Amino acid sequence: MLSDLNKVMDETGCTIILCHHAKKGTGANQFDPPELESMAWAGFQEWARQWILLGRRAPYAPDSGGYHELWLVTGGTAGHPGLWALDVTEGTREDPRGRRWDVTVRKASEARQEEAQQREAVKDQRDQQHRNSDREKVLKAYALFPQGETSRCVRESAGLSGTKFGPINLGLFEEGVIESCIVLKAGKSHAAFRFKGVGPPGQPGLVPLSPADPRSEWDKPLSLKRGCPSPTHPRPSDEGRDGLPDSIDVR
Repeated sequence: MLSDLNKVMDETGCTIILCHHAKKGTGANQFDPPELESMAWAGFQEWARQWILLGRRAPYAPDSGGYHELWLVTGGTAGHPGLWALDVTEGTREDPRGRRWDVTVRKASEARQEEAQQREAVKDQRDQQHRNSDREKVLKAYALFPQGETSRCVRESAGLSGTKFGPINLGLFEEGVIESCIVLKAGKSHAAFRFKGVGPPGQPGLVPLSPADPRSEWDKPLSLKRGCPSPTHPRPSDEGRDGLPDSIDVR
């Protein structure tokens, strides 16, 4: 097939331009810039002496209004390589002026930087959604203990790890959503937290607090054997207790 084209070029002196197929990309590398090895069938990459290769940078979305994100690779045996990001907008027949052909050419480095920024923005948005969901879990857990509860028990009720619970709990305290208090367990006083202003009369919050590294205690595994009461059962009476400390650890 290619030898016949060679004869035409030898007899006429013309430069033949072929519009050839590329192999179908598979896996994670299908949107990398194409190479000569991307040409389908044997012999074509050895035959070509200069080339323009087109490949997709991203999947084509049928609802994108005819928008294509492509790689454009050039090269040849004379030594003229190049790589650009090619954006083509064809439009649709439903557009006010019908279909069109708008082309933008950018440096490959610019396109890669933009893609990295988009990935980071998507990741940040996803992480923020997870943080908001975890915060709601902590707030619902505090609602189960209106008189206050230790951070360990609140964390267990929220079903979060210490790494996630610690910053959220500290943030709620700094925002004034929760306040410090003291709870009695087996006749002993324990530092605890509750929604600000909803605890029983005569049990004020204690200030100042001494914030510590939240991971030091929050990372420890929890167990109901540590004295976490059921939200449906009252805690032991704290009447007659005294000697409240004037400061407690945020943990």
